[in-house]
Amino acid sequence: VQGILPVAAYADSAASGGHRLGHAQHIGNKLLPDLWVGRNCQVLQGLLGRFETAYVMADAIYESTDTFKPDCLWLLAQAAAWMRDRDRLTATLERHAESMPAGRYGTVIGALARGALAAVDGDNDAAIEQFRVALDEGEKVSDGAELTLARLTLAALVGTDHAPAAEAARAAQAWIDETGTELFRTVFAAGLPATAEAETA
Repeated sequence: VQGILPVAAYADSAASGGHRLGHAQHIGNKLLPDLWVGRNCQVLQGLLGRFETAYVMADAIYESTDTFKPDCLWLLAQAAAWMRDRDRLTATLERHAESMPAGRYGTVIGALARGALAAVDGDNDAAIEQFRVALDEGEKVSDGAELTLARLTLAALVGTDHAPAAEAARAAQAWIDETGTELFRTVFAAGLPATAEAETA
């Protein structure tokens, strides 16, 4: 999602995101179309770990316009993955097949959703293979934050006792340390290496 890092930085500066979110929407409504504000708010909800809210907001925006469908699909896939919601992952893949244009971004979203679905079904080998596609393609299109979230999702769903997931977790840890995006460290802690491992890496 383009611009995810500024939204993350904004959320990171808030002690609790709720009142800031309302303030952001109040200001944004004067400057931007409602759907643009909604899109940024649903990203913020996802980054604060409110996956159900993020999913519902992304779902509503997806149904309302063609403009942000790719962004919505990415949020739908991520939120459903972190909730380990098989039905919603399946629905996201169906929408992906219907509306996502060809290209690397679409490949990343589709592979991430398929990988998450495989992990939820207990097929870690298939999950790792799909996430490998998502990460390989993601390196070519991501702003860093998106790629880190994909790595965290792989590590959280598959578990860092699998080497590719452990490698992804370490790469995510390095990015968080470099950028100081503490929000990722707290909300997505399940995708990071264990403390002892992180300290000796």
